[in-house]
Amino acid sequence: GKFLQGYVRFLQRTKLLVLVAWAVVFVGLGWFGARKLMGLTHNAFDPPPGTPSALALDKMNSDFKGFDINATDLVFIQAPDGSKVFDNNLLLSITQATASYLSVRLDSDLFHHLSVSGFYSANASGPAAAAAAFVNPANTSSFLSLQYPKADTQHYGLAFQDLGTHLSQCCSSSAQFVGVGGTAVGVVETIQSATKSIERMDQISLPIAFVVLALSLHSIRLLILPFFTLLIGVVVAFGIMGLLAQAGLSVSSATPPVMMAMLLAVSIDYALFLLTRFKEETEAGVELEPALEKMLASSGHTVVASGSTLAFCFVALLFFPVQLMQSIGAGVIISIVSAIVVNMTFIPAGLLACPRFFSDFSYWGCGCCVRRREATREDAQPLASTPSKPFEETFWFRFALFATSRSALILTLAIVVVAGAAGGVVVSRFSKSMDTMLLSPRDSSNTETTNKLTKSFSPGLTGPYELLLEPSKGGSVYEDQFWTEAGWLIGNVSHLFTGDSKQTGKITSVINSYNLQSQQELSPMALPLAQFLDPTIHDASLCASLPAGDKPACQAFASSKNCADLQSLETPLGQPGLADGCQVFQAEAARTMTQDRGALYASLAPADVPGSQPAVEWSKTCRTYLEGDGAKFTAVNAYLSGVTPEVTDAIDGIYSRLPGILGATMGICLVLVGIMTRSVAFAFGSVLLVAWTMVVVFALGVGVYQDGMFGSHAPAQLANTGGIAWIVPALTFTVILGLGLDYDIFLLGRVCEYRCEGYDDRAAFAYGVAKTGPVITSAGIIMAIAFSGLMLSDIPMLNQFSMLQVVAVLLDTFFIRSLATPAVHTPLGGLNWWPRKVPPISKGATALGSVEVAGLQAYPDA
Repeated sequence: GKFLQGYVRFLQRTKLLVLVAWAVVFVGLGWFGARKLMGLTHNAFDPPPGTPSALALDKMNSDFKGFDINATDLVFIQAPDGSKVFDNNLLLSITQATASYLSVRLDSDLFHHLSVSGFYSANASGPAAAAAAFVNPANTSSFLSLQYPKADTQHYGLAFQDLGTHLSQCCSSSAQFVGVGGTAVGVVETIQSATKSIERMDQISLPIAFVVLALSLHSIRLLILPFFTLLIGVVVAFGIMGLLAQAGLSVSSATPPVMMAMLLAVSIDYALFLLTRFKEETEAGVELEPALEKMLASSGHTVVASGSTLAFCFVALLFFPVQLMQSIGAGVIISIVSAIVVNMTFIPAGLLACPRFFSDFSYWGCGCCVRRREATREDAQPLASTPSKPFEETFWFRFALFATSRSALILTLAIVVVAGAAGGVVVSRFSKSMDTMLLSPRDSSNTETTNKLTKSFSPGLTGPYELLLEPSKGGSVYEDQFWTEAGWLIGNVSHLFTGDSKQTGKITSVINSYNLQSQQELSPMALPLAQFLDPTIHDASLCASLPAGDKPACQAFASSKNCADLQSLETPLGQPGLADGCQVFQAEAARTMTQDRGALYASLAPADVPGSQPAVEWSKTCRTYLEGDGAKFTAVNAYLSGVTPEVTDAIDGIYSRLPGILGATMGICLVLVGIMTRSVAFAFGSVLLVAWTMVVVFALGVGVYQDGMFGSHAPAQLANTGGIAWIVPALTFTVILGLGLDYDIFLLGRVCEYRCEGYDDRAAFAYGVAKTGPVITSAGIIMAIAFSGLMLSDIPMLNQFSMLQVVAVLLDTFFIRSLATPAVHTPLGGLNWWPRKVPPISKGATALGSVEVAGLQAYPDA
């Protein structure tokens, strides 16, 4: 109407200004935002507010100021076969090389806040027992602990990654293996893997997608516009996210690859929708401005409507209580909006700026070159015009006749019932994998180091649990009932250490420790002795029982708290090694007890990689004990915190909200489709068919990633991972719903257009399917290519997401939109349009132009 006429005239006047404006935005957002985005991403998990781990973390931060500021990575050293780490000063040289390299690699402030500890540092400052914790019993392997502020994880991760490369080069001849692993290295490698995923999509998926686009448009020239809209859309979306990240928005490293896949898919698809309609109108002889108005009125309306619906589906991710989901949701919404705005402004402005150039479709847009060459030939003859094939004789129209027949309805119902029932049975066995390692790249140096570390030490050392213990009635931890019950509680937790955890797992605390010297036994601390060793308590009552000759030394220690003063008291007190034990206790007390001695915590390190499926299961087992039998200790309040409990609570928080959020999203989408098509039947049909697609797709996902249907020789991207990653279902649901409705709106919009022109019900569906079939097929193939690029990623979660999306898109393209939708709706006749008011049938079975189509009456077999 008037709005479109005014918009086209506005673009006609300002076309060059629009193009220049986008160029300025491209440069500005590219420089200030897009180029910085990847460096601002992370892999952190924050527990949802109100969850047990959030409460425990708050308690820890309240009792131990600054508790949550440090994290730990490890340097793992393995001696050659038949050698010890002490042979040829191997461990000493690697320790020195580590400290020397990091002092140069890190700036002074970062190095100042880094703590490097290992066998030699522990041996120099404490007893031999403490140093022995850094070496395995056979002395064939050791590790160095790199403790750093969590706020600078990425800076340290880059330095630690370079350290691993440096050590492997300088020490490869003397050590069997040396590597660095942990949170910081894992974060950096995940970000780098995500960046490589984007590069692979650019190098492989993008060219293939443009080949498909060229085959659809039959014009090389028109490819210029989608190329620039995609380029601008990517920079705009990434630039906005980069600016938001700089402003404090938490952006996950998984967000940019998903944004790139979505941009590659929707930007090219939207350009295809617009340009095919422009080409169709231009070839029909319509002038430029009316052709643009028609393009914007039909395909433009579809782009805005379907894009808005798709963006709305991702709004659901913003309501999950996890920053990872919110980050992906925000990134994809920005990507879709960017694609819509750029395509709806840049493409018409470009067409108006170069009308003759883009309107020449002869010889795939190379007509001028061909004609120029032919014009130079002396015997050049006028080009013979080839009679165009009637549209009703094309493959797509004949297929549309079949798709609107009873035979198609029977076939559709059979497929829907059989596949739906079988898929429902398989999906009922769905079990999400809570293994966060699926979000990290496979075969990375971090993974290799962690796997080797596991054979000698507890991998839980890189992310131990903190078991906070507080007196339930307040007061001091040195109250007899609290000390006794806390010791029992820690002892019972040690019984949860089974398998490898029983051999290499550790519990350290001032009350009760486990496996301190690889002896698989508890090491309790008596309350009177603990009070005597505590540097904050100057009580000499323990000295009263000693002989008179030993009392002065005992009283001197009670005053000085210098552990060296205890060497002469080891025999009188019946405590051999007391001086060394004193050093361990005082160091542990300073680390794990509050200054007022009102709370303490035990460090738990079972032999599971933090965040892995076994770690998640152990944390749930431990929490079940604490909330059950552990709660019987009335003098103790216990809280379990750490990386794995936080991840577990985050995942549980997602799935507790998942049914409500997804149900509300589908309900609102049903209303939106009903409003856009002004049809109740179209709304219900679309949503129900999308729901069927989800069942079939997730059944395949269960078969591949949970049941291992491709066997042990399957490629890594399709290998059994023990289940679908916990993030994939919620993320995939929104994409399948949005993209399914995206194509549905495009198809049904064209069907409604024909019905409003006076065609009868079946003719409207037949022409709608035939006209949109090539476009939807091309768009679906392009979208499948875009998402298949994530199959090249080293991150298992992205592989799973990619596989499910590719299957969903192809299923939607070749079955739902092409066959199921027309087959199901055609027999409904006039019910399809309620409550829309449609004009009386005036063209009946008359085809476009004046060609009569036999057999298009009512509802016969094709």
